[in-house]
Amino acid sequence: MNDTDYKGILDDTVSKFVAARAKKNELEHEIAKLRQFFFATINMLPDKDREAFLARFHKVILEEERSAVGLKEAITRVLRAKPKEWLTTLDVREFLNESGFDFSNYKTNPLASISTTLARMKKDEAETTIIGGVTAYRWKKKPLKMFKPSASRIRDLAKKL
Repeated sequence: MNDTDYKGILDDTVSKFVAARAKKNELEHEIAKLRQFFFATINMLPDKDREAFLARFHKVILEEERSAVGLKEAITRVLRAKPKEWLTTLDVREFLNESGFDFSNYKTNPLASISTTLARMKKDEAETTIIGGVTAYRWKKKPLKMFKPSASRIRDLAKKL
C-alpha cells in the first residue's frame, strides 16, 4: 500500500493555487493603477517630452501584449482601432503582421485562421459587407470613451501609489 498523502498534496496545491491567484489579481490591480496614473500624468508634460514617454510606454505595452494576446483579441483590436473602415481578411493580416503578432504557434495558414476567426465573430461585434467580391469586416460596437482626469484626480491617484 502506498503511504503518499495525496489528499495533503492536493490540499497544499489548492492552497498555493489560491495564493498565486490572489497575488496575480493584486499585481493586475497594481498594473492597472500604474497605467491609469501614467496616462493621467502624461498630459502634464510638454508635447516633445510627452511623445518620448508615450513611445517608451507603448513599446513596453506592445512587447507585453504580443506575448499575451490571442488571435480573436488581436483581430478585435485591429477592428476597434479602425471602426469606420471596412477591412478584408488580407487587411487584418497586414495590420497583425505590422503589430508584430506571432503566428508561429498556428498550424494553419494565418490567413485561414484570421478568416475563420472573423467569420465566427458575433453579429453585435462586427458587421460584414461585400467589396469587390470579397467579404469585409468592420467593428460594430461603440468605441470605448476616453476621459481626461482633473488635476485633483491625478493627485489622488499619485497619493495611492
